[in-house]
Amino acid sequence: MELREWLEPSTCPILSLQNGVDSEAFLANAFGAKRIWGGMAIKIGGEVVKPGEVVSTGIAKITYGPWPKLDKHQLMPTKLTIFAKYLALANIPFELTSDIQSELWKKLVINNGVNPLSAITGLDTFELTHNPYYATVVLSAMQETAVAALNDGVIISQQDIENLFELIKNFAPIKTSMLIDKEQGRPIELDAIVGSVLERSKLQGVSAPQNQQFWQSLTEFAR
Repeated sequence: MELREWLEPSTCPILSLQNGVDSEAFLANAFGAKRIWGGMAIKIGGEVVKPGEVVSTGIAKITYGPWPKLDKHQLMPTKLTIFAKYLALANIPFELTSDIQSELWKKLVINNGVNPLSAITGLDTFELTHNPYYATVVLSAMQETAVAALNDGVIISQQDIENLFELIKNFAPIKTSMLIDKEQGRPIELDAIVGSVLERSKLQGVSAPQNQQFWQSLTEFAR
């Protein structure tokens, strides 16, 4: 980690907004769980067009909270509510949640459904979710992700899956990050989006054939 020496002497909280469900555990192992907040950016499509220049679409809402979640008897830590005030002052849409782990898995359900398939096909999210054949593939991958989430104690219902599919289906067309990275010759987020599902499926002794197919098709681009 390039910033490790800079972060280690500090006691400030660390908020991760990366894709996947493993960043928080990695950071907690490196800096201590008490410093880690879980978070994600949703309803946004972004692309680094050149160093220092980012183009984005969508409202860029931030969902964050204590990691992995608050117990029922715990109060929201003061630092998180103070940070919410600064987000509001900056006019950044946000949601403070007591169960960020579930929210991270729900985002992975969407990412796993469309990101790998878009990198394979070259299609955006609108094209994938409105094509009957590809929509079936998307839903299959999303369902495998929901099963994988059980390994972390997160329950994602079939209704949740259907709601998440409708969300991405009705959102403005997005050229996914994996497709953009593949086109630009950059390493794709295969471990974070597909590998996490395969790992947890294996731990539970269940198969994830659609994700296995994604992995086999895209391994060469995950350098």
